Formats: sequence, structure tokens, C-alpha cells
Amino acid sequence: MQELMGLYTKKEVYKRFDEMNLMELLTNSLKVQMKHIHIENNQTLLSVNDNKKVYFILKGIVAAQKDDELLYFRGKNHFIGLESILFNEESELTMTSIGRVEVIEFSKAEIVEFLMGLQEGWLYCYLISKDLNHLLVRNYFNFQAKPYERSKIMLNDLAKEFGESSDEHVLLPKKFTLAILTNYLGISYVTMRKILETLRNENFIVRSDKQKEICIHTKLF
Repeated sequence: MQELMGLYTKKEVYKRFDEMNLMELLTNSLKVQMKHIHIENNQTLLSVNDNKKVYFILKGIVAAQKDDELLYFRGKNHFIGLESILFNEESELTMTSIGRVEVIEFSKAEIVEFLMGLQEGWLYCYLISKDLNHLLVRNYFNFQAKPYERSKIMLNDLAKEFGESSDEHVLLPKKFTLAILTNYLGISYVTMRKILETLRNENFIVRSDKQKEICIHTKLF
């Protein structure tokens, strides 16, 4: 990595070897086959016993879980299935669609062969792994906080990553149901309802006639 810093600045490394550039390279390669597919809600894309594919998300959200515990989510313009290639390890995660998802499907073996043919191909996987590790570390520290603070921080993070913005608020996708949120935040359904009501009273969440709708004020971002 130090040698690369002699060729590129840190900013250039992140820009040159990001997931969008990798997708462009794969799209233009004649050696890599790809398939454009739509996946319905709650379908398994990858698992411990079925991990021979790699997906690039065009639309929708995919959840990563282990032993029924939600660990993180991936959305538009992210790959899933490349996280552990750099370390030659099999992933222990199950990747499941949250709502309808549109993806490009690749053979993992073909992508590995393609990256091995590039002088700096390993950097794409390195940055994907680093970005994911940053997310997992952030979530780990969030879980050291009490349920109220944890919920506020992690709902804010989800809104920034997946929310639909307007001038006044950011709306969380309806795909993030209370069942999904309670699992992800590690709290009970009853506690979740109480916390949401507290956040509405504090004007962190916009009050709405639609109780299942979670809108966060943009001024709080």
C-alpha cells in the first residue's frame, strides 16, 4: 500500500479503485459474463452453502445477517460477494433481499480471474473490505450505547444511506419495517415503539398520520 501512495494520492486511490469503476471494467470486459435479474422480497442471494456468485446492486436493499442477526445493509452501486475474496475466506453471512432488488449477477470465479489479470486488481477488493470493516466497527461502537442513543444514531445513518430526501425531511424506505429495525437495533418491539414516540416528541422524527412512516428532519443531518 505504501508503494501505491508513491503513485497515487489517497484520494486518487479511493476514486480510481471504487466499486463504480470496477463495475465499468467488468461491463467492458469480454471475459466476464453477466446477467441482469430482478429478485423478489426476502430471497437469499448468497449463503454459506451458496456463494459462487457476485452481485452488483442497481436498485433496492440487501441485508447481511448471521444466525438470524442483521449486521448491515447494502444498497445501490455496491457489490456483494467480494467482501472476503482478498483473504481467500468463505463468508459466513447470508445476504437477503429487503423488498424487490435489481442486480447484475456475475460468476465469482470469473471476477477473481479477471482481477488477478490486473496489476492492481486486488485494490478493488481491499477498498470494499475496508469500507465494510468501517461500517461494522461503527455499528459495534453504536451497540455500546443505550437503546435510545443507539436507535437515534443508527436511524440517522440509515436515513443518510437509503432515505428519500425532500427540503424538510428524509423518509426511510418502507422496507425498513419495525420487525427489521428491532432486529438491526437489537431492541424489543415494545421498546422500539416507545423510542419512536420519544423521537417524535423531540421533533427528531416528523409526526405523520402514517404511523409506519419514519421521516427524519433534514436540519438534524
